[in-house]
Amino acid sequence: MKRLSIVAWVLILLLPVLMFANAHQAFRFDRLQRQVRQAERAQRALLESNKRAITSVSALSSPARIDRLAREVFGLEQTFAGPRIEAVSPVRERSP
Repeated sequence: MKRLSIVAWVLILLLPVLMFANAHQAFRFDRLQRQVRQAERAQRALLESNKRAITSVSALSSPARIDRLAREVFGLEQTFAGPRIEAVSPVRERSP
């Protein structure tokens, strides 16, 4: 009989500890869930920013825009559109 009362007292004392552990775990879960939502929002913002940057780069590096800038801003003109040929002098050997 005495053994049964010891088990009952252990269970009675263990119940508040387990309830506290459950509440603590729920609190931690809620905090981590908020952090995940914040990280997801930040990730979406970075993805949108990256998309805008990629669009800007592709718009700024288009051949039509570069040609227009070369002509209007720098006053350059295209003189020959064919293949390019360069004359390179042979490398002279150095004598020791």
